[in-house]
Amino acid sequence: MAEVLIYVNGGSTAGGDGTTNGTAGATRAYASMIECEAAEDAKSFAASSNWPHIMVEAGTYSEKPTFDSAWDTSTTYPLVIEANSSSRNLGVPGDGVIFTGFANFAALFRVQSHFTIVDGIEFVSSGTSTAHGLSLEGTDSIAIRCIGEGKGANGNGFFSTSTTSSYIFCLGVDGVNGFKTGATDDGRAYNCTSGNNTGVGFTRAGTTTPPRMRSKNCVSYGATDSYQLALADYFDTANCEYNATDDTVTTNVPGTNAIANIVAGDFTDTSTNDWTLASGSALGSAGVDLTTEIATRDLTGYTIVLNDITDTAVTNWSIGAFDAVVASGGGNPYYYYAQQ
Repeated sequence: MAEVLIYVNGGSTAGGDGTTNGTAGATRAYASMIECEAAEDAKSFAASSNWPHIMVEAGTYSEKPTFDSAWDTSTTYPLVIEANSSSRNLGVPGDGVIFTGFANFAALFRVQSHFTIVDGIEFVSSGTSTAHGLSLEGTDSIAIRCIGEGKGANGNGFFSTSTTSSYIFCLGVDGVNGFKTGATDDGRAYNCTSGNNTGVGFTRAGTTTPPRMRSKNCVSYGATDSYQLALADYFDTANCEYNATDDTVTTNVPGTNAIANIVAGDFTDTSTNDWTLASGSALGSAGVDLTTEIATRDLTGYTIVLNDITDTAVTNWSIGAFDAVVASGGGNPYYYYAQQ
């Protein structure tokens, strides 16, 4: 099994082969994600016991890429699209790797490839109707510590149409809906935050028949409805727990051990979109340990390791995507990595 590193750097120019992060010479990084996808998607990766690892340099990329199902991947040899370690966002929009653009009735960043992990990237989608930030559509696709903003009528920060998609430690903010799954999708939201969306924090499309959305350790603040009403029609409530709302009651929160009355002061600064938890937040250490749950979303060749900032296993989980920086063993995984 071999990792194949592929680089994208907005400071480069078209025509490189993407084998280095440089901006000059034949081996320079791809200048855009669209160039990278077109050059790499027909290559034999899994069949050659390799896994492609796309590293993206910090910057704003004004483009609308689609990773199609032609990518040669498997559960053992996944496709990983990741912000460079020095380019990773830390929970505040506007920093790190950002994809932005106009996407009417579509997703700005569309992942149709199977067995794909998208890690540490922000997506800002504009449009007059149904503009998604990131859309996961392939089998066993995962987004980790991403930020999504879906503008326009019915816009969604994150959308999925795969029955096995997962959003983990993600922030859906300043759009219409934070997180939305398709009518045939039992997508999961684990430790996600919906902040200041004008529609619904967590919702599901179309019919009310199964499968249904699952959510754990999630919080919705500032939305018209924190969670889609008629919960039993839209959520697999038996597999939902420790979700929170800024409503005064937990009636419309799916699952058990729900928390109400979340206020702006539970976050660092909602006015500047800093959704890390404030000191003393009601969400701090109020969640359930999802180590085992998230481990079931691992791909065979890419294990998600969940540690805190001191690289110690977490013992007290919080609710929401981005915890405050805490001492050893406490709070959500702040420093985490995915390990081949």
